[in-house]
Amino acid sequence: MYIEEGKERVVICPKCGMVSTEDMFLEGAKCYDCNEGIPIPIDLTWDEMYAKYYSEVEEKTGRYPTDGEVNEAIRKDYFYGKMDQDLDSKCLEIRKYKDTPEYIAECRDAANAAYYARQNGTSCSGPKCPSCGSTNLTRLSAVGKVARVGLFGRLGTGNLGKTYKCNNCGVKF
Repeated sequence: MYIEEGKERVVICPKCGMVSTEDMFLEGAKCYDCNEGIPIPIDLTWDEMYAKYYSEVEEKTGRYPTDGEVNEAIRKDYFYGKMDQDLDSKCLEIRKYKDTPEYIAECRDAANAAYYARQNGTSCSGPKCPSCGSTNLTRLSAVGKVARVGLFGRLGTGNLGKTYKCNNCGVKF
């Protein structure tokens, strides 16, 4: 279903208080922050939210507001004391973490890394080290495994089930 840009309704998750717009969700889809609640539409469109809350927060702070500040202003009007009876503390902590500058920076850095990997013709979708997450890996060769068993006998069988070696932390997996 196509919704005219700016006319999509604002939604709030009853479990964590995440604020978004309905175009981000299929009907009945779970919250992308806490993965528990199903966001509920409120009587506010994106254009109305932008006009009211961005200017309201800008007046209070004297600067252009962050999305987190605007979302908190919306929560005060529509969520706290009204629809927060299903609030889940675990979900709330997840949403609060995802509102932090550190998490936002992590997401930005991951998106930038993926963008530059695509631009350079490399893929960031390959295997990753389970220990440190690095993609700087060396594939263990079958010839090397056989030679190791030949030289060390039973002591050389440690690599038989392994495929990669991480060049950063040395873990074989």
